[in-house]
Amino acid sequence: YTAQLESRTETSLGNAGASAGGFIASGTSTKSVTFTNAFYATPNLTVTGQDLASGDFFVITNKSKTGFDIVFKNSSNTIISKTFDFRAQGVGLKS
Repeated sequence: YTAQLESRTETSLGNAGASAGGFIASGTSTKSVTFTNAFYATPNLTVTGQDLASGDFFVITNKSKTGFDIVFKNSSNTIISKTFDFRAQGVGLKS
């Protein structure tokens, strides 16, 4: 058996939780993002936060074939609401 899986990309622009510009609001708790179509294997993920102040950062957890969780915090380690976009690069579709 040989499997050939095509490379594919999913971005926040096509994600149901995103605004028309492709940005997602994180809210003031952990934000769960679900990919429109699951990948065959866990994809590489790039996240870009918007309007971050000095000391702001984000933490990604539970990255999987189907999505990820993200939380934004400030330098005092307090959860803050920010907008972000993402790009997931992987292979195949999980069906």
